[in-house]
Amino acid sequence: MKNLTINRKSAFLMACFFCLNLCAQGFQVYTKDGSRYDFFHTDVDSIVFSDKSVDEDFRPTDFPVAEIVDLGLSVNWASWNVGANSPEGYGRYYAWGEMEEKSVYDWENYKWYKDGSLTKYCEDDWFGIVDNKGVLELSDDVAYTMWGGGWRMPTEEEFRELMSICKWEYITDYNGTSGQLVTGPNGNSIFLPAAGCRYEEDIQNVGNSVFYFSTSLVNGDSNHAYSLKGTLLSDNAPRCYGCPVRPVFSEGNGIKTGAATSITTKSAVLSGHVDFENNSEPFSVGVCYNTKDNPVADNSTVVFSDVPLKVGKFSVSLEGLSSGTTYYYRSFLKKNGNYVYGKVYSFTTAVHSQPSDAVDLGLSVKWASWNVGATSPEEPGGYFSWGETEEKNMYKEVSYKYYDSEKGYIDIVPFDDDLGTSDISGVEKYDAARLNWGGKWRMPTLEEFKELREKCDWTWTEYNGVLGYLIKGNGNSIFLPATGYRLGIGLSNDNSYRGCYWSSTDASYFYFDDRSFTVDKWKTMRSGGLTIRPVMD
Repeated sequence: MKNLTINRKSAFLMACFFCLNLCAQGFQVYTKDGSRYDFFHTDVDSIVFSDKSVDEDFRPTDFPVAEIVDLGLSVNWASWNVGANSPEGYGRYYAWGEMEEKSVYDWENYKWYKDGSLTKYCEDDWFGIVDNKGVLELSDDVAYTMWGGGWRMPTEEEFRELMSICKWEYITDYNGTSGQLVTGPNGNSIFLPAAGCRYEEDIQNVGNSVFYFSTSLVNGDSNHAYSLKGTLLSDNAPRCYGCPVRPVFSEGNGIKTGAATSITTKSAVLSGHVDFENNSEPFSVGVCYNTKDNPVADNSTVVFSDVPLKVGKFSVSLEGLSSGTTYYYRSFLKKNGNYVYGKVYSFTTAVHSQPSDAVDLGLSVKWASWNVGATSPEEPGGYFSWGETEEKNMYKEVSYKYYDSEKGYIDIVPFDDDLGTSDISGVEKYDAARLNWGGKWRMPTLEEFKELREKCDWTWTEYNGVLGYLIKGNGNSIFLPATGYRLGIGLSNDNSYRGCYWSSTDASYFYFDDRSFTVDKWKTMRSGGLTIRPVMD
């Protein structure tokens, strides 16, 4: 038996409401904070009126913001629905992109629908006025609006992650409620009650079906939004339906920190992701980083993305880093002069590994066992423009340190009358081998490459799965892998069977494939990226 205690101010309305709904299966009580309570008339024994204030004993516990549950996924999940105060509570039902609960859910009273057409979030004129918005803006996200902070509705991708990585178990009695118990890879779990959904005046599939909207429209069908239905991602949920909302929590209000990739001794590419399209105000995104932890704009190097972005992935390139150094970074979104940040991650730049000893092939110099930037003979190592000492993400004239758009290529070392060439071997400012390995290591001259070719035995072979030449002399050997070269932002498509190595002499290079050898000058293409095999006197 249930007793309802109500103050006199609500008595008349409550009595009318009760009488009108007595013939139905149940009735609803709406409190001043907007909460709704469902009762079946057969469960109610009596109504007791009270002189007590709504704000005193009779008032039910306010619906608080849920607890954050870490399931070991890319985002944290709420422990209960918007409008609930426990995991088993159904909470409130919202149409997609609306902020208010209603008594009727259909197209005619849907906020973003008028005269047979969608008025917002439409990607095809078949459905309405096209604005090419396929993801809810934060201003239309009920989880963000009601709870604030980093709370928001889940994306389609986050639902897919929840379905594919977590363990799902249907529970028939979770504190008296049926639904799905979802356990993450770290052992933590959340409960999704089978609250069903609402259409027109009805509540459908209560106690049988889990039904939650995502923030994403169905591709090619602006009338529908992707939703979690049972244990599947459904594409047939009309936006005008009323569904419960189970929020997720991510630092940064829609900005996520991504992975660090293409890490070298001096550079890296850092990525981020904007979860929600928000065109109401202009914003910019980027990454801030430092070597101390907890990077923010005031204590870090800030790099903005130069690609206009509304929603999705972005990346920035870092140059001039120190080798063997740990950097801490996070993505940010800047709006109206204010920064919001994603989570902090870290990466460590590579360390140039050099051989302990040079290999004596019986020549005028000794040769290294592997290339600059490699750690074993078969690795290509780093790619360098001639005269530069750091790797890059782009190998073009515009990114070459010694190129002027008006003057062209700049001679970085004066012409030596005695040698008849310009040579950078051993000049730390220009010699990548000397700068990165130190000691007596340096780039080989063109004559030293010719000596290696003419005085040693060369055999085309495969070494640890990599094609190249095994070079023997004086009973010892080195392996030169086929490394290809870099132009623009990509690696040449012939890197599996061609080797290209810089010499220190006048931008000359040594080239080979499985049938031929060439020594040539590339003075007009010094910006290209080639590998370097050091020597030592």
